[in-house]
Amino acid sequence: AHIKKCAIIYGEGIRNLVGESVETSLMATEISPLATYDISSNELNQTITHTFALPGQTEAILGIGGGKAIDVAKYMAFIHQIPYFSIPTSIANDSIASPQVSLSVDGRRRTLKAAMPHAVIVDTQIIAKSPAYLTLSGIGDIMAKYTALHDWQLAYNKNQTPNNDFAV
Repeated sequence: AHIKKCAIIYGEGIRNLVGESVETSLMATEISPLATYDISSNELNQTITHTFALPGQTEAILGIGGGKAIDVAKYMAFIHQIPYFSIPTSIANDSIASPQVSLSVDGRRRTLKAAMPHAVIVDTQIIAKSPAYLTLSGIGDIMAKYTALHDWQLAYNKNQTPNNDFAV
């Protein structure tokens, strides 16, 4: 089914960078944004407020920006059980495609369940402009994931620690 109505969750300052091209692209595909939020916090209470303020006709959520915006959009879509599209502006870690979110609860980071994105859309021109330390962080995250698979297998062999084939 073709999505006609969406919500857009921008990271802080991201709308100024890419908002015009996002809106032009949506208009060209006849998708109407029903709500647009600029996110500067990943506080759970604020995320819940945005989640329940979302118009009922919303068929999908676009998360555009860094970790906070991506996680807030992902969690909102998870609660509403609608598709979520991850559109990162940096590749600092794997949160752009993971089924979990990191939200702040009473000032502490909590990892909560969410859904996998319907799609991850990466504009390489935007990623190329992100700070080098974020790209290097993403490379480190990928390398750590690879070695973690071996650690996981070792833990299973030694202590029968459960292994998740889907995650592997």
